[in-house]
Amino acid sequence: MQPVEKRNEDLSDSDDSSEHTEDDITEGGYDQMLFFYFECRQENGNHEPNLCVIQNEAGDEWVFEGDNTRNEFCEWLFQKERANCIMMAHNFQGYDSYFILQYLRENGVKYGVIMRGAKVLSLSVDMFKIKFIDSLNFIPMRLADFPKTFGIDELAKGYFPHLFNKKENENYVGPVPPAPYYNPNGMSPAAKETFLRWHKNLKDNDYVFNFQEEILAYCRSDVDILRLYRTNYLCENTIAIIPPRGYCPENKQSLLAQKWLSYTSEQNEIYIQHARNGGEKRVGPYLLDGYHEETRTAYEVHGCFWHGCINCYARDTINPVKGKTMHDLHQKTVEKIQYLKNQGYNVVEVWECRINRELADNEEMKHYFIQYDGVDPLEPRDALYGGRTNASRLYHECNDDEKIRYVDFPSLYPWCNKMTRMVVGHPRIITENFDDISTYFGLVKCTVLPPRGLFHPVLPYRTQGKLMFPLCKTCADACNQTPCDHADRERAIQGTWCSVELEKALEKSYQI
Repeated sequence: MQPVEKRNEDLSDSDDSSEHTEDDITEGGYDQMLFFYFECRQENGNHEPNLCVIQNEAGDEWVFEGDNTRNEFCEWLFQKERANCIMMAHNFQGYDSYFILQYLRENGVKYGVIMRGAKVLSLSVDMFKIKFIDSLNFIPMRLADFPKTFGIDELAKGYFPHLFNKKENENYVGPVPPAPYYNPNGMSPAAKETFLRWHKNLKDNDYVFNFQEEILAYCRSDVDILRLYRTNYLCENTIAIIPPRGYCPENKQSLLAQKWLSYTSEQNEIYIQHARNGGEKRVGPYLLDGYHEETRTAYEVHGCFWHGCINCYARDTINPVKGKTMHDLHQKTVEKIQYLKNQGYNVVEVWECRINRELADNEEMKHYFIQYDGVDPLEPRDALYGGRTNASRLYHECNDDEKIRYVDFPSLYPWCNKMTRMVVGHPRIITENFDDISTYFGLVKCTVLPPRGLFHPVLPYRTQGKLMFPLCKTCADACNQTPCDHADRERAIQGTWCSVELEKALEKSYQI
């Protein structure tokens, strides 16, 4: 879910640091968001909608009811007047989506869908630029838990006898239906106890149950809860959708190219001009990744995502950054290569996927790439270090007055989520002119030199498929069990950590 308002912000310190636009960062082109929910009869074994409530962010409401609910809703929605909108329902993937899909198939309307097994994560109808999404993908909890979780005091989901929703009961007015119609056996023990108290209270007070009023109020409450959370409780600029391929994807690809060009240069004992030495050579309208003057050889490193690798992507796949099909991108790459050949240049081209295969098989090449003096763009996932286990002492025999205690550290995780600060919105990308680390709150990619002799190291490091807290990178990589005699450069560790971790590390004599 996105906040109510959209605000264009510069995500980087430099104007030309990235090729992507704001459209890569926030999903644009949609004029409004609508929230909806179906109620269904299920007396014949199939779910058949007999009520649908739709609301926009302002609270305007549309209601469809009766045997033709699904068709009336879809006919109302799939019109030019409703184009450019996002439709949202909670548990759309496992419930509401099937009614929409059924209508689209029956009427021969072309649609796009993202599935996870049999569940519909996202559904789009490009003809009207209407997109259906599921709030459950973003907030994985029951809608009934929203009011308590987010403090929406003015709303509660309540109860409704779904098994009582039959055509013969649609005009029922009388005592509250018996408890089994509410399916209490499908509730948790605590929820069932609460429900039975609620139901008994209604019976004791001779509550008059009006089916039409109750079903509308229940369906409306579902939509109200979702709409109010979205409009009143989801603050602006709090949830950031990371752009496809990250924030500075073109830098990542250029670094891969530099590594390969440098490696090729050393292997062939030639000088290859590229971005990090003499700059990229221009030939006509094109810049070359690498160039060898003596043999007039152009070296081109093709990123599979950027150039439309036909081995990695289907030809009709749309590149979400470039907005073109992979076939079109591949064709432009072919045109560039042909242009260079027509100009009399020898061309050596290599695709990213081929480099990755070589890295898996060639230890010498892999070692060279790891040791290459360059820095990949920060990957937020690299700052996640799960699986922390540690034995400060492997064996201890207790005396009569001693006890061994097990301290449960995992309980620290939910406490941190609730009690400590959390990053929100899109980050500001800083690549130069750094201030003191204490002035930042976020993720930092840097190289640190651990102290010698620290009993409890601070910063984690992942190597050999294990999570370690080493004081020497080389020792950790080699699983060295003898005293360390490596130089500082060999001991230094490059990684991505939280700024608060780095501050604590500096207190313990780490150096950045």
